[in-house]
Amino acid sequence: MSVTVKGQPAIDIEGVLRQVFTEVFLSLSRNEGVKHIFIGDAFRKVPVFSNELVVNRFFEVLGQMIVHSLVQGGPGFPFLAPPIYWYLATGDLQAAITRATCGDVSDGDLLNYIEKVCILSTRSMKTYY
Repeated sequence: MSVTVKGQPAIDIEGVLRQVFTEVFLSLSRNEGVKHIFIGDAFRKVPVFSNELVVNRFFEVLGQMIVHSLVQGGPGFPFLAPPIYWYLATGDLQAAITRATCGDVSDGDLLNYIEKVCILSTRSMKTYY
């Protein structure tokens, strides 16, 4: 793999490549220079669904970049929400969902319904005690 950092002479003893991966992944997590692809807090990012991103295989390419980073001792992509990592590692959607929080829900209407259900269930639990 060849990496060129303009205006920055360097001999790569794994540090330069790690820095490049870190900067590229940080830039992607902040949606810099690309369309809106992630939402959420700094280390609980959730991918935004977009037909264009799917058709252009963006997430497939990002996954290959992450794998190359990990294989070469790089930083990986520490920005995704834990349920996303769990699903990618195990393929078990039900187990991944149990690790989700309201912060991982990007749809405002859905989040509103979840909060209402939580409030109602809390009230009904109080009536039993």
